Amino acid sequence: MRYTIDPGRKENTITVIDNIVFSRVKDTEGNDMELKLSVTADFGNSEMMALRTGKIPTEGAKMRPCMIWFNGSGWRGAEKNMQLADLVYLAKAGYALVCADYRSSAKGHFPDQIIDAKTAVRFMRANASRYGIDPDRIGVFGRSAGGQIACLVGLNDGKYISDEYADVPSDVQAVYDMFGPNDLYSAAKEHMQMEEDGTLEKNTGRWKTIWDCHEGAVLGGERETLLERAKEFSPVYHVTGKNAPTLIMHGDADPLVPMKRSEEYYDILCENGVEADLYIVKNGGHGSPEFFQEETKQVVLQWLKEHL
Repeated sequence: MRYTIDPGRKENTITVIDNIVFSRVKDTEGNDMELKLSVTADFGNSEMMALRTGKIPTEGAKMRPCMIWFNGSGWRGAEKNMQLADLVYLAKAGYALVCADYRSSAKGHFPDQIIDAKTAVRFMRANASRYGIDPDRIGVFGRSAGGQIACLVGLNDGKYISDEYADVPSDVQAVYDMFGPNDLYSAAKEHMQMEEDGTLEKNTGRWKTIWDCHEGAVLGGERETLLERAKEFSPVYHVTGKNAPTLIMHGDADPLVPMKRSEEYYDILCENGVEADLYIVKNGGHGSPEFFQEETKQVVLQWLKEHL
């Protein structure tokens, strides 16, 4: 059978440019590492040029806002594109979607992760014309540990800047935090007390020492200063009026990061005059499908439309 259809051009094609090296760093043993990111956007029918040159033709094109994604997995490492399929709705809506690496807790301790995240921001701003993005409209987002990293970036405090693209600002204009553990201090203090009581493994079902815990692994260092450093890298203790506008989503059935952590963070943002919105996701677990339903996506898109 022969058919003719007229689908029109309601949507552009979505192009993914992957494995772009944005930073060269050292791991905990002094070994060289390359950190990579991917850029996904509605670049149109430009795949072949992108494959040949790594550059998207942007002459005369409207510059897109950019959202940079950081994965979670307890800072222990996750493939940067692991949830690309869940996030491509942003590219379809006209955003440049960037998925960026950062050093895992096995490869680096705080502040390495925040240094890497801020380098990704500066790289994209420095290469804005190359990838067709608006350098004045860059936001960050992530789930779980990635949400905490996004919130650290969103402090816009000028700290932890590497030599790479050091003359380019790392401030961002928006943060989307998905159930980030934004109070490492309280988590570390609780786990240290359990360890001392001999109940850590019983209560957590997996960890025997504070160094086994997610926050202990990513903080590393000396036990005597662990709580001090945990507070240093807890966004909840460092909110100022410089923070970027922040959208928070947290499930009311999250078994890993208590919902009260996001409620506390939201309250502190508001107290400091930061534009913030908190959405409690009914029946939402820790990264469960509720966070990627059409209704949830529309909330995110509307919020970004108003703030980025």
